[in-house]
Amino acid sequence: MSGRAGFKHPPSLLGAAAFLLLTLPASIQAADAPAGPSIYRRDELDLIVKTQEAKRPRIAAVLDLLDVKPGMEILDIGAGTGQQAYSMAERLAGTGHVFATDVDARLLEYVRAQAKERKLTNVSAHLVSKDGLDPFYLKNRYDLVLLYDVLNYIPKRVDYLRKLRERLNPNGRVVVVAADGAQERAFYAEDVADWNGLSSWIVSRSSGSPLGRIVRGPLLAAFGSAPSAEDPSVRRAILFHLNRAADLPYFSAFAKDGLRLDDGLRFSEQEESYGLWALRRLTLGDVTHRDLTQVEYMLVQLMRNLNKLILIQELRPFLAHEPPGPYVSPAPEAQWHLEHHRHVEEMEAAGFALAAKHALPPFQAVWIFSASVPADLKKAP
Repeated sequence: MSGRAGFKHPPSLLGAAAFLLLTLPASIQAADAPAGPSIYRRDELDLIVKTQEAKRPRIAAVLDLLDVKPGMEILDIGAGTGQQAYSMAERLAGTGHVFATDVDARLLEYVRAQAKERKLTNVSAHLVSKDGLDPFYLKNRYDLVLLYDVLNYIPKRVDYLRKLRERLNPNGRVVVVAADGAQERAFYAEDVADWNGLSSWIVSRSSGSPLGRIVRGPLLAAFGSAPSAEDPSVRRAILFHLNRAADLPYFSAFAKDGLRLDDGLRFSEQEESYGLWALRRLTLGDVTHRDLTQVEYMLVQLMRNLNKLILIQELRPFLAHEPPGPYVSPAPEAQWHLEHHRHVEEMEAAGFALAAKHALPPFQAVWIFSASVPADLKKAP
């Protein structure tokens, strides 16, 4: 666990974003004009790199599940600044190849420069179209295809995936890393293991603290100074107001050297990695998605995830700890979303079979899909 920074609870999401932009050094240089389309300016590249670098511990955890072997041909779709491409190339130990693709030319320039600097001769960067499966993908066959935080942005996914499936080598796999379960990130009754402790702790919060304002105040107003956690109405009220907290800009700004809660509780390495990535991703929201509806949707989902991540740290002594908790609720409603994940349904509609699923806490999962390649496609063209 590295770094410390107090949570100050800024008044708004924009306050957190502004704080972040002021704390990031401008150290990455990029060409003034990329050789192809780019939605990023020169002065935005550093923040993009910092955002994706925050995922490194999570990238390592994903790759540990994939059994990357020397000689593999790997396709990294939506490679961004190449963080996972570099890691996969290093595991190939100078053999095989990693094809890093993206729709943004400026990012690919960065990947090419980094591959050269890192002496990764088995990494190449390729500009592809954002509309459908680019013809480039049809030129090669792949042992492993990685879609890390990218499948949501691909239009007409079933058709795209069906065509991609035809380019897999025998025993080839497609790996999807994405959010797991329901996106509202609500707390349910099944999440709480100690109602009496939770109720007493909430009542003890300062009236000026976030939980004091959002949960304690309404709870005392409705049930008096000593609400009984044995009362089902009190439990419902606690859950209702906790879920209100998850919908508000409750999370705090952070410094570039790490994350810490005000009372000294600490994040795990994976929690910190996710938190840093998500907060920086929020800052990039209006840059990477020009469509207002997409911007609002992404901001809301990431804000809820961050809020629940912080609330879990504060409420951890009172929550159920057995899997799948505390990040994904064991409640039947949440479990339904796990069993009917749209990415799995789309992959299966495209002809893939789910071979394995692994949790990537907090809030994400790794799905590994296999496909039976027809006999007439088993030989490379």
